[in-house]
Amino acid sequence: MIKFNVNDLRLKEKIEERLKLLDVFNRLKIACYVGDDIRVKIETDNGDGRIFAFDIENETVKIPDSFENLIDYLSLQANIFKEIEKLTKANRVNKFYSFDLNEFASARVAKGDAVFEFSVDYENARPEIYIEAEIGRLHAGINCIHKMSTEDWFRYNDLAETYNRFLELMEEF
Repeated sequence: MIKFNVNDLRLKEKIEERLKLLDVFNRLKIACYVGDDIRVKIETDNGDGRIFAFDIENETVKIPDSFENLIDYLSLQANIFKEIEKLTKANRVNKFYSFDLNEFASARVAKGDAVFEFSVDYENARPEIYIEAEIGRLHAGINCIHKMSTEDWFRYNDLAETYNRFLELMEEF
């Protein structure tokens, strides 16, 4: 938990500077508003955003560790979604950010006749990913849908390798 003195003339700037340090990939918009309480607005690259309020007590405002962890998680999500865009070379990635440390974020990508869903979790402050894919093919007037998914959550570092294995398996359908 970090504390700020509300009588500091640079309060707004100090809070913004501290929180922007946690956005290690520099992909979030973070703004602070000072009034009867402290409000912090966080916005993602797709325009999704939230405003969080922090009470002033005894001329001090406290920013909890869980909020700092949330900014870290949002920054990781934004970076992973950018990596998914590069990896899949998709024209469009539908991003669903999570503003809750206990919920996963996801991105949906359509590639040819396949749809991929990438889920991102913040397990133990280390990003893990889960992939599901669905491919539909028409054979002699019969629509065949094949579904695949990873057996379990896997480390972010293995994203490219796992995605390429999906592509190889899909060629067999």
